[in-house]
Amino acid sequence: MLTASHAPAFLDLRANSGILRTTRVPSCPTSVAVIDSTIQGTLSKLSEQFGIAPGDVLQLTRVFVLVEGEHDEIVLNHLLADDLGKASAQTLALRGAKGLRSVVEAKFLFSSTEAMFLVVLDGLLMDEVRPIWDEARGHANAGNIREARGALAKLKGVPGGGELKWLEELGHAALNTAKFARIEVHGLKERDIVMYLPEGCFMDTSKTWAQLDQEYEAYCRPLHLAERRNFKEWLRDFRGAHFGRDDIVNAVHAASPSTEIQQLGINLQTLARFGRADALEIL
Repeated sequence: MLTASHAPAFLDLRANSGILRTTRVPSCPTSVAVIDSTIQGTLSKLSEQFGIAPGDVLQLTRVFVLVEGEHDEIVLNHLLADDLGKASAQTLALRGAKGLRSVVEAKFLFSSTEAMFLVVLDGLLMDEVRPIWDEARGHANAGNIREARGALAKLKGVPGGGELKWLEELGHAALNTAKFARIEVHGLKERDIVMYLPEGCFMDTSKTWAQLDQEYEAYCRPLHLAERRNFKEWLRDFRGAHFGRDDIVNAVHAASPSTEIQQLGINLQTLARFGRADALEIL
């Protein structure tokens, strides 16, 4: 039996059944893709995590907030809890133990929903990514798909951005469906999400994050890139810091959203409501 429906009751995955996703792009034939068993596992995982049926994951989510790792996911889920709820948004970590298992899964969520995607990157990485993404978006808006793909390929050369393959592939998926505007990239000002939490929750120090950041910059200055510890490693090795999952969870309960995080929440709700990138005020 073949049933054409958007109803969650039909989208919920059951034994001896499968789901096909049809996509229509102007001036192109309608394409049909099978949701394979790997993707079905992802939907089941998300449905368990958020307490909704697999079909509802596809139907009810207005915005997927894509973050780099589990720490980012924990922090934003707590500090933006109200905004995420009002925006019908879900956060997804793209690496780490609980992250999406592959780039294929992130691409599936893009092609199988009409949700917007808000990609949140730390400040230093965003400095490199922003001009590349703006170039790709400019080409996409002008209909220059080959040039847009060439711009996305530059993400491979971002220093310390080896994990950006997922962003490049998501961009290609957007170009394939002529919906590049569904992805917005947002840059945080700080180098790591822990800098939006109280310093004393991770180490015995009277110094502020700004002071610790200056000391880290001084440490990095005489070293080649390959010789440097990242910020958290440096804090662990030289300041006795601890960044386990329990440390992060305890810290978020002691934290209040900064003005910057509050603005991110407003941007998230705006994106969910208007469904377009030009409604956002990017920091």
